[in-house]
Amino acid sequence: IHSSQQLPQFVPAPLTPTPKWKYDLIEAEPEMERERATQKALDKAYANMSYYKNSLMGMQSNVILQSMYGDKLFGQLTAQEERKSKKQGWSFS
Repeated sequence: IHSSQQLPQFVPAPLTPTPKWKYDLIEAEPEMERERATQKALDKAYANMSYYKNSLMGMQSNVILQSMYGDKLFGQLTAQEERKSKKQGWSFS
């Protein structure tokens, strides 16, 4: 591995806050079984959206931390290669 080989830059996708929709229709007590099923499905969809968004934020955080660590290692590798090339330049054989 050489310092000339770098990982591609990670560009995180912006995440918007999850909207909290409050409609009287959603808050109303369902009168029919179909309305109950629809509200239950909507609640499940909101829960899934929240779960996947939180998972995405965790993955993006992980990638950002890994790229910071990789940048640090890249700097150390570059410095090591520079020291090695200076030593080879000064050796008297």
